[in-house]
Amino acid sequence: MTLRNYYIIIIVALSLAFTSCVDPYATPESNQNIDILVVDGFLDIDNGTVNVTLSKAINLSSPDAPPAVVAATVHLEDSDNNILPLGTTTTVGLFRIDGLTIDQGKQYRIRIKTADKEYLSDFITPTPSPEIDSVTWRASDDGVTVHVNTHDNSGKSRYYQWTFDETYEYTAPLLSPFIIVDTTVVPRPVDEQVFTCWRTLGSTNIAIGSSFRLEDDIIQQKAVHFIPKGDVKLSKKYSILVRQTVLSREAYDFWLNLQQTTEQLGGLFDPQPGKVVGNIHSINGDKEPVLGYFGGGQIKEKRLFIKHSDLPENLRVPRFSPCEQDTVMKKDLPLLDRSYYITSELREGPVVLGYTYTTRSCADCRVDRGIITKPTFWE
Repeated sequence: MTLRNYYIIIIVALSLAFTSCVDPYATPESNQNIDILVVDGFLDIDNGTVNVTLSKAINLSSPDAPPAVVAATVHLEDSDNNILPLGTTTTVGLFRIDGLTIDQGKQYRIRIKTADKEYLSDFITPTPSPEIDSVTWRASDDGVTVHVNTHDNSGKSRYYQWTFDETYEYTAPLLSPFIIVDTTVVPRPVDEQVFTCWRTLGSTNIAIGSSFRLEDDIIQQKAVHFIPKGDVKLSKKYSILVRQTVLSREAYDFWLNLQQTTEQLGGLFDPQPGKVVGNIHSINGDKEPVLGYFGGGQIKEKRLFIKHSDLPENLRVPRFSPCEQDTVMKKDLPLLDRSYYITSELREGPVVLGYTYTTRSCADCRVDRGIITKPTFWE
């Protein structure tokens, strides 16, 4: 989960935090002008990379994606006054440098310059992370919860964050084993099968945990994700790749504040959230708010698979398929709209008399934004 997933939520928080309880204010749904920089940056110790994404916040009511900030320069600075520029990438708004040797005895920060403004993060000390002990799952009447377990014998970690990518295999409601070539129905080539797909999604929830109140630095059965009963993700096979990083106390407080803010934004009469303060600041002599956080450390990963057959009986819910099929006789095939998908042959002995067909939404799994290429890690 990155800050880009939460830029709208943060704007709501700022809209509330910068106004008093008695003064009137424009609600987040209004068309007030917003010009606030959103920064999401991370220094990876093991890979020697720094990635910084820049964008601008937008109104909650806007249907548009957040505009990327392209006309900018980003530099990495260390506590010995070494300065390295980050280059732009093919991903709009992403600035990156790799091949670095990170000295964990130094501190690092980023400096951002746009056409007329400048921003600077606080210095951060990259933090190593212990390994993830295990990623497990537990079934309930309502669905499946994914848990993570970890520990640090040195007792130096204490504050943790988890993000993930989840990938699931699913099928279209109906199989289309044929295609139409000119006016002839032929078997669908293997590399053009559209019945089975895989889709990958990033995490959108904030998952953090702390052992600072415990004698030992141990995290046990921390829930990081929930998949509800009947979700297509559980229809065939599911995998989740959990990533773990260790946070500083300041970074933990930032994510905790943001987590509490998102939970409180249920309505106008909910408790007013506090101001979400990151570690990136405007140095233009004004009080311009900047949204985001620059962090650094190690990323530890562990993957889990869940098969549909592993689920308890109460969670093996068949997918509802409101799909219809119609019939076309062979002689009328040239008149059939080519947007339809052939699902079966109608035979009388060895003779093909016609075909059944359906719509693309019922026979092409790509409609649900999956891909037909099996991931390399798939078991």
